[in-house]
Amino acid sequence: MSEYAGSYKFKKVSISKINNSTDISGIISEINVFSYIDQPSVTVIVTCKDSTNLINDLPIKGGQEIEIEVEFGNEIRTWKLIIASIEDHTSNINTALYNLRCVSHLLFKSHHTTISQSFKGKVSDIAKSIFDEYKNT
Repeated sequence: MSEYAGSYKFKKVSISKINNSTDISGIISEINVFSYIDQPSVTVIVTCKDSTNLINDLPIKGGQEIEIEVEFGNEIRTWKLIIASIEDHTSNINTALYNLRCVSHLLFKSHHTTISQSFKGKVSDIAKSIFDEYKNT
């Protein structure tokens, strides 16, 4: 049960590699979820306090899938996202601090997909045909 508005109970964060995933919940110090009124996507910033050098040993890098599971009251939410970048990396002798900027699969792909083509018809039909063509790739 939530103690105050916006509170959550952290469940699990795991990063996918080929044929397996690694639970990195032990290094997470903060999760911030940002949603936008002008785009149908969320950005999740995961702050890591890494004293085991997972960033290099795993390694953690942009383009990897990440799954974040949190509980809001009685509801469990799971976000399946892509690590878009690793930001604000600082380190001392024992610990590295960094943020994982995570975005939806579609938002990540849209930054790396170029559409150069002529279209005719209603704008809504054109948009739907482009979405249908690229949504599963």
